[in-house]
Amino acid sequence: MAVPLEKKRKKLLLITSSGGGGHLQAAKAQAVKALSEDPSTEIIQKDILIDIVSKQFGKGFVFLWNSSQKRGNVKFLMFLLKNIPTADFLFGSFIFLRVFYIILKEGIDQIVDTQPIGTSAIIKAIKLARKISGKSLKLEKIVTELPTDNVVHFFKPIKSLSPNDRSFLKLISTFPLLNENQTADAFWQKNCGLNENEVCYESFPLRPSFQKYINAKRNHNERMEIKICVNSAEEKFLIADTIKKGTLHSEIYRDKIAITIEPTDKVSTILLGSQPTEEATIKYVKKYIEIMRRLGIHERHLLFVFCNAHHEHRNSLLKRVNSLVQKADHYPENLNIIPMCFQSDDVIASLYYRSDATFTRSGGLTAMELMSVAQGQIWIHSETRHGTINGENLGRGMPIWERGNASYLQEKKGARFITPETFFDGCIPYFLPHVSKAGIV
Repeated sequence: MAVPLEKKRKKLLLITSSGGGGHLQAAKAQAVKALSEDPSTEIIQKDILIDIVSKQFGKGFVFLWNSSQKRGNVKFLMFLLKNIPTADFLFGSFIFLRVFYIILKEGIDQIVDTQPIGTSAIIKAIKLARKISGKSLKLEKIVTELPTDNVVHFFKPIKSLSPNDRSFLKLISTFPLLNENQTADAFWQKNCGLNENEVCYESFPLRPSFQKYINAKRNHNERMEIKICVNSAEEKFLIADTIKKGTLHSEIYRDKIAITIEPTDKVSTILLGSQPTEEATIKYVKKYIEIMRRLGIHERHLLFVFCNAHHEHRNSLLKRVNSLVQKADHYPENLNIIPMCFQSDDVIASLYYRSDATFTRSGGLTAMELMSVAQGQIWIHSETRHGTINGENLGRGMPIWERGNASYLQEKKGARFITPETFFDGCIPYFLPHVSKAGIV
């Protein structure tokens, strides 16, 4: 009797980037999807700069990118973005050789890419590998921004491909934001040189924790427990000490702090990117305290504040929020501030879903997550200092791709641009929905 041969495991090459959080999160979502379809799939994940170009160079780039995000340095972020063609030119040959080698050595069956660098070089490696392996490989490129005219870092390299090279590309996105009288076909032709039927429309590459809230309607009688993970004794102390300033009850465990959101609580969340912009976060916390104090709000407010990683004996964002709250004069009795460092997807998804308002940057995956699960108001932070409360000029205070995502959120979810300077006048209706702001001092 013949013994059945063991089924050959499918091998998936995931190409991503560690700059920011969106590319990595999209890769993570794609890995979950692949394993749900075929649990035997072997996933080989490579960072385009760290693993394929150079570990030292890649880590240097990630450090520059993330530190610029923390400082809100829009000009330097734009400088890095504009030099993607330079990176393609300098590292194209190396990317081609490394990707070609990985495809043949690992016996890759599928290639998914969630970042914008080296598109041409990767496709050329795929074309040569196809001739040798006989596999019908294509580059499946997932656009990790909401599709608008501003997604130049993804679209420009695609449009510059030869028609033959574009035939080896499967572009995965969602329906684009169109100008007046523009068709989707015209959008893709203009930005990528592709017909609409050459673009694969798929749902957003969301992580599983966000999937459960898609199309869910909030139950206004529902209590929600949030479990905040902590990584050190000092981090736990700083979070608990800040919470104690308000009236919110918390249960403290070895590696987490549990709190319960009541149905009547008004919940706001500040999460300014995967690398939270520190000065803006501090300013919004100050403004929130000031508004609650000046207006004498009677309903209980919970303000969740996402911070960077905390390192002991350093003046981290978490430590600064704690110090700000402890030193605040006439702290509002109905305000509860809950700071936290990096948290699980479950915590972020739950807060996006439950929040009555979310302060956010408009990175691609963040925008997609808010599009899918946010129930409350969306306030998009801008770094400009010269805008007005009606949003005029505020779009200039963000990188071009975030500007595009923000426009998409404005159109589809009614999102608004804000700065710490425009927050008080622009958002008073949130605190006093039934009272005109006229006469408030």
